[in-house]
Amino acid sequence: MLSGIIGHPVSHTWSPYIYSSLERIYGVEIDYLPVDIRPEFVPTFFRRASRNFSWFNVTVPHKVSSMRFLHEIDSSARMSGAVNLVTVNDGRLIGYNTDLQGFTDMCRKHALDLRGKRVAVAGTGGAARAVTAALVGSDVTLISRSPGDSEWGARAVDYGTARSMEFDVLINCTPVGMWPNSASDPFEGFRLHAGIVGIDLVYNPVDTQFLRRVRNAGGTAVSGLWMLIYQALEAFRIVTGIRAAEGLADTLFRRLSALG
Repeated sequence: MLSGIIGHPVSHTWSPYIYSSLERIYGVEIDYLPVDIRPEFVPTFFRRASRNFSWFNVTVPHKVSSMRFLHEIDSSARMSGAVNLVTVNDGRLIGYNTDLQGFTDMCRKHALDLRGKRVAVAGTGGAARAVTAALVGSDVTLISRSPGDSEWGARAVDYGTARSMEFDVLINCTPVGMWPNSASDPFEGFRLHAGIVGIDLVYNPVDTQFLRRVRNAGGTAVSGLWMLIYQALEAFRIVTGIRAAEGLADTLFRRLSALG
């Protein structure tokens, strides 16, 4: 049986590199394929998924829309309102969200305590939902071109309004700044200050224009590659029962950084 990742597009994903590394390290057979599926073909894919896959990841733009095709939804996906991992158990599709744990582990890795902080989250897709769910105790503002789309728990404003606000933490959950448009900055025009924390879920390039600006302002810059790795390690634990060794995330980060 196959495993893999569905999205549109998926040619940019580094997930296959992570799972091939885990396959070599732990001796677990993982036939991991990136599958590009346009939104209109998602229902057809899910009707056939249990016949072809043992598990698969879900990435943009299908993290939210995929939920309606599942037989069971884990508490992590319910909290997030999005799914990024689907397992197949006796023909039943079960959805999880490992982005939630991935974000939490990334913050722990960098000793970030965001409770009580004024946090701006750019984007309203599946990743933004998971990040917002993880920000318990933070003062969260969602930033969107269409703030009405953000009906799931946090204050929502447009970019013009957000630029006039003060934040302690800026988190990019959009594809702005991703290769090949790596000169773009999702927080262009925002005031940066010494001590600000910038987290960019874009991981290609590993060091984005936004993160460089944060560092130049005297802030703390955190690459989204950490979250990609940690969410994959959580998915690996769910599907194999194997908890990755301490320090493996650092090894994977060094190897994957060389790709970008």
